[in-house]
Amino acid sequence: MYVIIFSTIIKQGVDEKLFQCDKPEETAEIILSTYCFLFDPGIFSWTHEQVYNKTKALADLLECGLMAPKGSMQFLCE
Repeated sequence: MYVIIFSTIIKQGVDEKLFQCDKPEETAEIILSTYCFLFDPGIFSWTHEQVYNKTKALADLLECGLMAPKGSMQFLCE
C-alpha cells in the first residue's frame, strides 16, 4: 500500500515536471526499503544526531535521484 502511495507521488512529480524518474514503482520500493531498514530501532540504535544526519543524507540522495530542486526534500529533516 505504501509503495502505491509513494509511486503515485513520484508519478505526480514527474507529470508536474518537478521530478525525473523512469521507474516510479521501483524507486518507491527502494526508498521505502531503505527508510524501513535504516531507521528500524530493532536493528540500529542511532542517537538523535545520527538519525538527523542520516535523514539529511537521505533527503539529499532523494533530491539527486529524482532530480528534484535543491532543498525540496529537506522537510524530512524537520
